[in-house]
Amino acid sequence: MVKLIPVKENEKEQFILDCQDAYTSGAQEIFSIQYTQITEDDGQVISRSALEDLFTDGIAYNIFDDGVKAGGVMVHVEDDIAALSIIFVAPGETNKGIGYAAWCELEEMFPKVEIWVATTQCFDKRNIHFFVNKCGFYVTEYFNRHHHDQEDPDFNSDEYVSLYDDYFRLMKWMV
Repeated sequence: MVKLIPVKENEKEQFILDCQDAYTSGAQEIFSIQYTQITEDDGQVISRSALEDLFTDGIAYNIFDDGVKAGGVMVHVEDDIAALSIIFVAPGETNKGIGYAAWCELEEMFPKVEIWVATTQCFDKRNIHFFVNKCGFYVTEYFNRHHHDQEDPDFNSDEYVSLYDDYFRLMKWMV
């Protein structure tokens, strides 16, 4: 049985490390050793600073499956709109339904949320399948070199590297 347990202050460091490990493992699974093309400045697929920033106004949960830590999620809830900022399942625990069960828990935990928003990189077909086919999200926008996210003040088309920078905005309406 999957349960979401809030991350305590003294667990944030491990949450960050677990998340980075899961993202790196996923990228290596997709690209083999070529994953260095999609890493941040600190050599991680998702940087420490990006994860630390999410803790500023997000709520983080460890995912436990039958009492064993199996991943994590982070959400930002504002009134009836919520962003699923992070969801990850630990390497070796994927393809067991844990991510979907965690998503279902989130829906139950936040019944007043009418719109869920998420993003995922275009190259990650497993994530796209998860969000669209399992969880019921719709792709609402495709961000790329020629159509950048207006909410990203750091976007610079001169620094655009490759298709690895492309991503989708996904939305799910609960009403």
